[in-house]
Formats: sequence, structure tokens, C-alpha cells
Amino acid sequence: MPKNKNTTNRWLKAGKKIKSKIGKTLDLDKLDFPKDPEVVTSTTAGKKPKAKKKKAAAHQSKKRQTTPTFKESLRLCKTVEEVEGWLLAGNVTFQELALKSALRKKLSTDLMDGLDALATSKGTTSDPILLDPGIQLSAFRQLHESLVAVSHVSEEIEFALITIIEGQFETSDHHTKLQLFDLQTSARRMLSKMAPNYFGIVELALFNSPKHPSGGRLVSPHVHAIIWGVDVLAKARAEAKKLNKTITPNATGADPVDVKRVDPDPVNLARMAAYLVKSQDKCKTFYPGKDGKLGNIHHSRKPDRPIRYLRLAEYRSMLTFKDVTFASGEGKPIRSGMGKTLTVLAQEQARIAGLRFHPAEIPSFWCQLKVSMKTTRFNLPIIKRTK
Repeated sequence: MPKNKNTTNRWLKAGKKIKSKIGKTLDLDKLDFPKDPEVVTSTTAGKKPKAKKKKAAAHQSKKRQTTPTFKESLRLCKTVEEVEGWLLAGNVTFQELALKSALRKKLSTDLMDGLDALATSKGTTSDPILLDPGIQLSAFRQLHESLVAVSHVSEEIEFALITIIEGQFETSDHHTKLQLFDLQTSARRMLSKMAPNYFGIVELALFNSPKHPSGGRLVSPHVHAIIWGVDVLAKARAEAKKLNKTITPNATGADPVDVKRVDPDPVNLARMAAYLVKSQDKCKTFYPGKDGKLGNIHHSRKPDRPIRYLRLAEYRSMLTFKDVTFASGEGKPIRSGMGKTLTVLAQEQARIAGLRFHPAEIPSFWCQLKVSMKTTRFNLPIIKRTK
């Protein structure tokens, strides 16, 4: 443990402070949600499913039985405020998991303070990085407002959520190489065949298993995109059916391109906006199928290792919203407007922040931290933003 107990206590309570702020506007303890998070693509999915009755084991005590909490599910959020609370609570969980791995190491006070600020504080740097909780919340609000405005233009407009997972862009958490330019270029070609308007974002999923062939665990950069227009759903599904026969398969064998219809009511569009900008508060575990059966992916935290969340935090600290987003048609002014607003917000947050980094100092900080933690097996991520 660190020598400075005051710093350690402040660090351990960082997440609780954010949770208390959420609680002022929403009583999380009174809400009952299922454990498994799902993407809602229809308002009818908001109905609470019937719980299956299970007999408790004789040795199981009441203390071990857990009640589902608010932050564990997106699909039952009934208001925009609840969706926002889900987003904030998920980010708190991500922060706690990322910081947990460093608590076991004897880090200097400077490194601890730096990691504390970078992982939990607003305005740690003047760039709108993904790790900044204030930037994330603002991005959600702006994207939601934009999608609602689009839905009011005409009742004939259809929305769909597209997920693209190509095997050729998978990488290792030990030797990470993020091919953002090539990944986005490939996604653009597919999305342009489905709809004239879209807003997309690159997300990084880190697996507990399988391992990557080059060593380390699998990191799967993939795309989530919202498309819209008249009669786009049928066209998107037809294109996805064609594309799934030609795209490089991913490690899990899931369809490379997935299309889901999105109901355009304000709450459901808030769910979509939150799903696009969320923090990864759960790693994935893939179990291959046997005897010709398909495998399945679990989101349980049981096999998780906190060091993987710290690695995800490193990625998010080195990526801005401009890096990971792309758009076309009516999505272009949405992305441009968000970029300008988020940049101004980041600069204003940094102006009043207590501890801040110059953007160029962040990679150097992670190098120092990894040397101190003796986790030098993780390279400094290579991020290809241009051709």
C-alpha cells in the first residue's frame, strides 16, 4: 500500500463521491433492474420480464444473495434521467475497477495523484479524451438531442443500430495496434450502402478469453453506428446478409455485421446515445461451442482482472472523441458540432482543474506507471489515425 494514507483514502473514495452526486437526483437503491445489460432497440423491450423462481441452496445465506442494481441494466430505463444515471454509474464502476489494480502496488504519491486525477477527474487534459467523465456525459447529451431532432423531421424516418466486428482489426492487449483509419474506412464503405446518414463510433472490447495469437488477451476494436433515413432498415438488413459472407470472421464467430431496428422515441434514443459513448465496465469471456454448436459470450466479472481495466483506461486516455467518431450525410454536422463543443468544454474544465496533463504528457505518464507497477509487458499503444 502507498505510504501516504490520506492520498490512498481519497483515492478509494473517488467513486463514492460520484455515486453520491448521482443519488441527489435519483434514488438508485429503489430501482430494480436485471443483472445482464442489453441494448434496447424497441420501446416494447422496456417491460419487466417475469423472474424465474429458483430454490435457494440450503447452504446459501441471505447475505450472499444480491439485489440487481440500477447500473446493471440499460434496457429497463424508463426516462432520460435514468439512462443518464446508468451511464454515470457504469463509468464509476469502470473507474473503480481500473484503480483497483494499482492499489496493490507501492506507488509514489506523484504517480498515485496523477492516476487518480486522470482516471476520475474532469479537465485532466485540454483534449476531449474518452476517459474524462465530464466529456462523456456532455457527448451523451449532445448526441441524444441531435437524434431526437432528427426523429422530429418526419415520421417516415427509420433508425437502426449497426454493429460491425471485423476479425482483421483484432489486436493484443500486450502488443496493441489500433488501426483506426483502416477500421473506419472499412465501416464507411459498409454503412454508405445501407443509409445516406449515419453517426459511428469505435469501441474497444477486451476479452478475458480467448488469447491473441501474438500473446496477451484479445482486444476487439469494433464499430457501433446509428443510421437513419426513409426505408433504411430493409436495405441495411439486405446489405448485412451479403457482407457477412465476405468479411473476415472475428474470433468469436459472431456475425461481423448486425442490424437492429431502433424505435425513435426520446427515451429509446437516449439508450442508443448512452450505449455508443459508454465506458467498458465489463470484460468479455468467450466460450467456444462444442460438437458444431455456436459459442457464447458471458459478461460476468468473475474471471476479470483489474489490470485489464487499467489497460482500457490507458487506451481511453489516449483517444479523443474526434479520433473514434465518424459520420456521413446529416451525421456530419452532428459530429462537427459535438467536436467543437467538447473541445471548448475540455479546455474550460482544464482551466479550473487542480491537476492536469498536457496531452503529450499522457503517454509518458503511462510508461512511468507501468515501470513502477512492473507491468512492462504492455506496450505503449500504437494508434494509426491516418493512412
